[in-house]
Amino acid sequence: SKEAAMQKKRDDFEKKLNLTDDQKSKISSIRDEYYQKMRTLNTENLTEAQHKKEMAKLIKEEIQARNEVLTAQQKAFLRSERNGMR
Repeated sequence: SKEAAMQKKRDDFEKKLNLTDDQKSKISSIRDEYYQKMRTLNTENLTEAQHKKEMAKLIKEEIQARNEVLTAQQKAFLRSERNGMR
């Protein structure tokens, strides 16, 4: 299923990042928190432009929160991975 494939991809990436169990737990909590915020946003009566703006804001916040959990070495690895995708 689509969710299983996403979970496998996430697990593989966590292994590449060499996340500790504590980091995995914190990142999972952050992901869950922002998932709920995004779901709530979908129920609000916003214009499409407002929705896109708020969603982008939440995504940026989530990325920042997750980055705070990572070590400098893990952040450097992420940057190199992103640059390789471009």
